Amino acid sequence: MSRLKRSPIKANALWRIDKIIVHEGSRDEDGTRRQEIEIYYAFVGKLDFPV
Repeated sequence: MSRLKRSPIKANALWRIDKIIVHEGSRDEDGTRRQEIEIYYAFVGKLDFPV
């Protein structure tokens, strides 16, 4: 009986980073510093996470 070898996709391959965009920082009225960072992943693109 012939068995096919499976080559599983590694989780690391799915999370490979294509590019990172860092925007200019700013300060809120209370002095809190904010800065937007966009991370684009291979195979899935940009993921938006709530802050």
